[in-house]
Amino acid sequence: MEKTILINGVEKKLVIDKKDGGFRFSIGDKNYAVLAESLTNGTIAFFVNNRSYVAHVTRGGGGLRIALGGVNFFMAGGEDDGERRTGAGGSAHSDGKVQSPMPGNIIAVNVKVGDAVAADQAVVVIESMKMQNEITSPVAGRVVKVSCSVGDQVNFGEALVEITPAE
Repeated sequence: MEKTILINGVEKKLVIDKKDGGFRFSIGDKNYAVLAESLTNGTIAFFVNNRSYVAHVTRGGGGLRIALGGVNFFMAGGEDDGERRTGAGGSAHSDGKVQSPMPGNIIAVNVKVGDAVAADQAVVVIESMKMQNEITSPVAGRVVKVSCSVGDQVNFGEALVEITPAE
């Protein structure tokens, strides 16, 4: 399968071949041999060229948000609808719901109901595996609900903040 995707705003050619009980990915001029296993809905353990990783993946905002090793990525066009979308952090196609991309502890809530936010603005900070991860807004808009507080333990996919997208 061959597809053009946007990764953090940069257009890349992605080629995926199923081989040897796993997959072979080519992104640009780099090749990766991948064996993956889904641990839970949205959590994937995988080996890339014999190194192990765990990633947390959520859909929304016109693509996929991927938390990997304390770094958050947005991959536009990663949904199965066949439609390529643009953008690096958020999209007008998003429903404005911010979910936890990983389990962890809430150490900061940077917004309150009624606040105006910009796309990619940090709205919550989660500490996971001794790393602080800024969770950003997928859209510009207004905060209508905050479902977490400092000190809360959250699970993967748990609702954190809801934003009504700006028109």
